[in-house]
Amino acid sequence: MKTYTILEQGIHFLTRKHTSIPTQELKGECAWKAKEIGSPETFAHHLSLAETNAIDTLVDEVEAVDISLDEIGPGDWGNVNLQLLIDECCTALFKGRGFILIRGIPIERWSIARAKLFMAIFGSQFGHLGIQNPQNDLIGEVCNHPEVNNNYARNYLTNREFRPHCDGADLLGLLTIRPAAQGGESRLTSSVSVFNALRSESPHLIHRLFEPVLLDLRNEQAPGTPPVVWITPCAHHEGQLKTVYLSDYFRSADRHPGVTIDPEAKILFDLYDRLATHPDLELRFTLKAGDLLIINNHVILHARDAFVDVPHAKRLLLRFLVSSNR
Repeated sequence: MKTYTILEQGIHFLTRKHTSIPTQELKGECAWKAKEIGSPETFAHHLSLAETNAIDTLVDEVEAVDISLDEIGPGDWGNVNLQLLIDECCTALFKGRGFILIRGIPIERWSIARAKLFMAIFGSQFGHLGIQNPQNDLIGEVCNHPEVNNNYARNYLTNREFRPHCDGADLLGLLTIRPAAQGGESRLTSSVSVFNALRSESPHLIHRLFEPVLLDLRNEQAPGTPPVVWITPCAHHEGQLKTVYLSDYFRSADRHPGVTIDPEAKILFDLYDRLATHPDLELRFTLKAGDLLIINNHVILHARDAFVDVPHAKRLLLRFLVSSNR
């Protein structure tokens, strides 16, 4: 297979160089604030007719070969008419603000299977697709499953609010098939800007971001392994800060016997969440059908408001996770 297992993906994501704790404000395009970004109408890339046709042509080519998604590797498939779009994505994700919104993916004339194939092809332009859960999904479905909607279900299986977090891979892609009937607003925050705000407001807590905390695996650990793991939220090397933050999963770690969360960590989580959702830092917008949002998890936190479904048209997003060497 040309894809990464959950373990391979996690190791790749968490292997970050760390040489020092920053003592100055961090700068760069990824250290943005909400007012600097604007609205989706201004920051989104709207597909041209040529790009839409190139996408359909590319998906047709792969569909004709009849290969499984796990046989799609980095750069195996491409179309010259999409290269400028791929380059724009790479610039935004790895050198710019850390995310890109692409509007106009023609999902209205696609089956779910074709949309998943597109996601696998497009995600593989940036690296290796990764397994997302014990069910071995490469392209996951983000939707509400009331039958598993308990306090400790994985958030993507519920309709409740997500607090600011990142997923366990370099890149996250979300393609909206159907938006929610009500609610479900998307929220993005620069984790670099949150760090700067935290350093300004409570510098005595900064060290705790560079020390291990426990993460609740939400009952998806491998058989015979602990239900929690230690991870270090931040790493800094040569002016580049990389963050791994999962508020809800940090906070629920102490539901397991013998696990406690130290008081300083609880204070840190409360302050970090407050700063990450401050109107000055948090960008809010609504994803439409055909929107593809791609995020660099090292520098961007994402969150989501709670939502309400209607029975005949449940909210549905397709998701890829990618490990990149760019």
